[in-house]
Amino acid sequence: MILGIGTDIVNPTRFVRWQHYSAERVLRVFTLQELEVSTASGKFVPEKLAVRFAAKEAFYKAFSAMLVGLEKTHKTASLLAVCKAVEVVASDWGPQLLINWEYLQELFGCILPKVYVHCSLAHEREMVVAFVIIDGAYGS
Repeated sequence: MILGIGTDIVNPTRFVRWQHYSAERVLRVFTLQELEVSTASGKFVPEKLAVRFAAKEAFYKAFSAMLVGLEKTHKTASLLAVCKAVEVVASDWGPQLLINWEYLQELFGCILPKVYVHCSLAHEREMVVAFVIIDGAYGS
């Protein structure tokens, strides 16, 4: 059963200025590994940060919808707080989201059900898009 769906579209030019931000500021949103991917070629690639940010925001939207469905909305958290729990990693089968469920349970003060997170990312020169589906069973 689908518990939440989220999507986000981002213009990568928003992230060009991020190469000039302090590491402390950037690490509030991205993990060290995500930052390394964005500069792996020896040059900063804003599309790589943009698509990871889109994935985090799409997860936030899907996760928020799941919390509403589970009636676990007594506490709220910002996108920035949830970004700390999400890391986009590459695999042989495409992008995956690594979620720190323990952090989210503590942040929202509730036990979360076992769920599966599906993620699809795409990018062109001028736009990136992320789509996230969270599925599982209510009450599990």
